[in-house]
Amino acid sequence: MARWLNHWENYRFGNWAISLKENPDRIIGFGGLSIISYDDTPIMNLGYRFSTESWGKGLATEFAKYAVGYGFDVLKTG
Repeated sequence: MARWLNHWENYRFGNWAISLKENPDRIIGFGGLSIISYDDTPIMNLGYRFSTESWGKGLATEFAKYAVGYGFDVLKTG
């Protein structure tokens, strides 16, 4: 958690809690964008984790499309 908070402080973006629109109080996963180092080069990373009961419903695909769009459109990473 400290690493996630530190990333938010340094870059102003990071991981989000993921819930369904119908039940926003129930967290079903976490995911987001982060800067990681690969071969001493900073790169944008997309990551997510969902509860097993959320698998197979297209939620990871929906989240990934949103997060990548956010990266390009809001963060201007492209």
